[in-house]
Amino acid sequence: PIDAKDWTWWDNLDQGREIVPGKLYENVKPLRAFAALPEWKDKPDLRMGYNTENFCSVITYVSGLCLAVPLDQPRIFRTGYDARQKLFGITYDVALCKETAQPSQAVFEFELFTCNSRGGMRNALDTYYKRHPEFFKKHLTEEGMWIAFTGLDTIDNTTEFGIAIQEGAGSVGYDDKIGVKSFSYYTHAGMYADVPDHKRGVDPTPSLERRIAAVEATFKRNTGRDGVYAECGLHDAKGQLSAEPGSVYGDVLAQFCLEPDMVYGRWLLDRIDKFFEDFRERGELDGFYYDGLTTGINYRREHFRRAAYPPSWDPVAKKPYLYNYFSSVAWARAVAEKLHGMGKFTMMNGAMGASPFCAPYLDVMGAETGLNISRSDYNFVRTICHHKIFATLLKGNYAKMTSAEIELFMKRCLAYGVFPGFFDWPPSGLGPGGTYWDHPEYYERDRLLFRKYQPVVKTIAAAGWEPLTMAGADNSALQVERFGPMNEADRITGKLGRHEGGGHVFFTVLNDSTEPVRSALTVAADKFGLSVKDLVVFDEVAQRRLNYESETGSFMIPLELPPQSVALIHMAKPGDFVAHHLEAATKIFEVADVQRKADEGRTIRPCYWRVTEERCFRDNGALLLRNDSDKQFTTASQWVMLFQEKSRPITIRARVRTKDVAGAKSDRFALHAVVCYVDKQFTTRDPRVLPLEPGSGDWQNVEWTIEPTRPVRSIQLTLRLNGRRGSVWIDDVSVRSSDTPGKECVVDGGFDAW
Repeated sequence: PIDAKDWTWWDNLDQGREIVPGKLYENVKPLRAFAALPEWKDKPDLRMGYNTENFCSVITYVSGLCLAVPLDQPRIFRTGYDARQKLFGITYDVALCKETAQPSQAVFEFELFTCNSRGGMRNALDTYYKRHPEFFKKHLTEEGMWIAFTGLDTIDNTTEFGIAIQEGAGSVGYDDKIGVKSFSYYTHAGMYADVPDHKRGVDPTPSLERRIAAVEATFKRNTGRDGVYAECGLHDAKGQLSAEPGSVYGDVLAQFCLEPDMVYGRWLLDRIDKFFEDFRERGELDGFYYDGLTTGINYRREHFRRAAYPPSWDPVAKKPYLYNYFSSVAWARAVAEKLHGMGKFTMMNGAMGASPFCAPYLDVMGAETGLNISRSDYNFVRTICHHKIFATLLKGNYAKMTSAEIELFMKRCLAYGVFPGFFDWPPSGLGPGGTYWDHPEYYERDRLLFRKYQPVVKTIAAAGWEPLTMAGADNSALQVERFGPMNEADRITGKLGRHEGGGHVFFTVLNDSTEPVRSALTVAADKFGLSVKDLVVFDEVAQRRLNYESETGSFMIPLELPPQSVALIHMAKPGDFVAHHLEAATKIFEVADVQRKADEGRTIRPCYWRVTEERCFRDNGALLLRNDSDKQFTTASQWVMLFQEKSRPITIRARVRTKDVAGAKSDRFALHAVVCYVDKQFTTRDPRVLPLEPGSGDWQNVEWTIEPTRPVRSIQLTLRLNGRRGSVWIDDVSVRSSDTPGKECVVDGGFDAW
């Protein structure tokens, strides 16, 4: 009980509300039925249950009070201040039943502590980090950008882009050469399955029995075991196995229980050692990637005794249920303990909208996002990560996205120490050819932006985000964050410490408005072990030194920020500042040398085409494909984006010359066009083939008109010389749609850029 009239209730790090009589103050959101991934943005929240978003809830006045929960005890809880009853309280949703491991018992803990009112939630969070450093231990220290399912050896001068994390592990050996961590796709937020003889979008929805049978068959293909889904499947309120009708990736989507002592969770744990061992033939795998974790609600009572967390109560069905995400957290904890002992790491997508209880068991947290990420979402991910890596993958139509939009996204990410990354169309299954890294015309346009922003994001991520800024702008529209660690001795004195590179403090200042802002940043100088009389203040984005005015206990830095801009203010002693930049310059040369050694012996290759590089050559301005035996397979391909609004004929043209191409006319020596149509549920790939004349012949003009059955999103165009000895030259490749005949859709069809 406390009369908190005129106090402040904090919704997040920066947003507070004055408490007035008669109101209830809380920050809750519905429990999710599915993981926070773009594929399931249309899925509803659960019909019951609300959970507090933050693990710390704070009210402040002259002093402050914080209610917090331990992150190693997943529970459904709500905190709030009820001004009607004058109560600052926490409520746990638990149901007692005899089927739990401890029959009819539930255990829960919370913490109540005081905090400094001036920092609001930031001060409480700083206290929580000191109380529970084990939840935020940073195992992976090689920070950088996240990239997904891309062979890094297909990107020219890969190291210039600041990539540190590869999801999909498709080029592990090359990743090792350039110092990129490879994470294998290990589990996901649901099991997709296809029902035999079912045409999605055409046939009626398959029966529940057929859907369950399809899921069970998929589990058997993966594990070699019968009855996996029968054991680990979730039950609905009627006591039946659930298997939702699917879209995009399959006819069925089923969530499952990952408890580590149940059949599927245990199978995934038991295969870890062999999984890493098998990968070593290709290179050293560095960790596991989770594409979200299976969620949902589970009324299955025989699962209750396996759970380390208590059930909750469904007031509609009047039954207890398990919030299945917490079983996934238990599994993630077991995997993290195993992998950390091996010197390996864990990573999860969908962390921006997920429960914070999984955060202690993740080394990298990420999210697929749009261009505009809210301040509250940035605040949430900074809160759950502390010093750990958070990385994004931007989703969207890159064919229409401008370089200015890409730069603005990078600026916003920099402001919070978040790594900007780039992926494809949302959702991935409906974006054939839409991957950013499949189009050199996108990333080559933006290469200088990567060289500008990725290194400074890496710098502040290594320094470490701290909730207490110890600084503030006199314009509240500006967002200020601080990066720079505090060691144990400095925590006692309250002064900033030094890290390996010397005494450095970084502040990001974001002006996200469309108007220029003139302001000043006031820094509490007495909190820093840096003399204001001997200090370099430098904007690492604008690359210019800043003036400052010192006062007793503080100093003030005048700022002029253009619209939608960010400043990264670096403060250090002159010697430390020079050493930092010398180290950064040295690193550029070291990374360039790493790239040179990784590419040693490779032949030159066309910039805008993906080719079998050891058998593709530049010859008199054309592309030469050459096989020395009938066992070799050689291709050159490009994703061609069309975005037809109506179905229209598409004409493909090329010039081709041959020499000693063996065999009869067939699809082995041919132009292949995978014509892609997209609707709301799935992508249809319609393969078309134009066989070419084998033998020997001078330059011939080839023209091929495709009559699509629906509007075409894209075409994957490939010249194949497969299983045929001989040489083929190709030049002047063109793809044009009849609705826009003046628009060339192929990039560098003349093979001019190498």
